[in-house]
Amino acid sequence: MRIGDFAKKYDMNVTAIRYYIDNALLTPQKQNNQYIFDKSCVEDMDKILEYKKCGLSLEEIELLFFLEKTSRFQDETILQIVQDLFEEKIADYKDEQIRIQESISLLEEHLKRFSSITVQQQESVKAGIPFSFIPYLYCPHCNAPLSMENTKIQNGHLYEGDLMCACGYHATIAGGIGEIPLRKDSIDIYMDDYSVSNSLFTYGHFIYNKLSE
Repeated sequence: MRIGDFAKKYDMNVTAIRYYIDNALLTPQKQNNQYIFDKSCVEDMDKILEYKKCGLSLEEIELLFFLEKTSRFQDETILQIVQDLFEEKIADYKDEQIRIQESISLLEEHLKRFSSITVQQQESVKAGIPFSFIPYLYCPHCNAPLSMENTKIQNGHLYEGDLMCACGYHATIAGGIGEIPLRKDSIDIYMDDYSVSNSLFTYGHFIYNKLSE
């Protein structure tokens, strides 16, 4: 197998294969100035990729190849060097695993917090008055449209504000609204979407403060 075919087999470029050759990780035979890759080269390449998958650096892989080719892993001292290398790598991965788990736990806490905020926002939308509903509010005394001041509007809903009439009627909205006078001619319009009773509109949670009768 020539170098181009060998590189293609492993989905690599020729430059990378030449690097392994220059560093004695691959030792193909040479015929007519061309490298010929045999079964032993395939075994070495598979071993290189396996070591890389283990997270070993090229320097560490080069050391392992050197130790194997010079001793066949028969020397006790060399075996201890290899064992120490693998144990150190395992310890590094365990430390990294702890850091990753801590990061995951923190991210899950942040996700839970932001999910809670999202739920609260959704609930607050349900508690507010749809802005399109405002024109149908009226003064229970003189039946005139109510004016608004100091309003807080978000996502098309009214959450806070003062409802006032020229006659002196005043209602304060906080956290949504409840039991607000509704024109009788608009009951049919909102009957499908809201709960209406005795021409009073009830929607979500209200703090309703009537300051004058």
